[in-house]
Amino acid sequence: LAEHARLMAARVIIVVAGQDILVDGRKITTVNEALATAGDEIAPLKAELALHASKKVVREENKAQGRAVTIMGDRDIPYALLRKVMATAARADFSDVSFAVTKKDAKA
Repeated sequence: LAEHARLMAARVIIVVAGQDILVDGRKITTVNEALATAGDEIAPLKAELALHASKKVVREENKAQGRAVTIMGDRDIPYALLRKVMATAARADFSDVSFAVTKKDAKA
């Protein structure tokens, strides 16, 4: 259990929430800005991931696993946006990618 907690703490969390893209709880850009970006790379996201990568120490025996990132959002994320987020993470050397789907709040 302690090992699992340590591994999760080493993961960077990208959240697509409403109209914003956040990294570890900090707003990086908006969904509209990301979708309007030409190509597959979201520059503000790549810069933030590079910053996180420079802070995290990767043990030599774990380098083959790559850096870990979890992309969270609801199932309505446009594929074009998801593809850009994944491509940006890969270009920032985050190759261990996990996905988490969040539930939307129920409408009363």
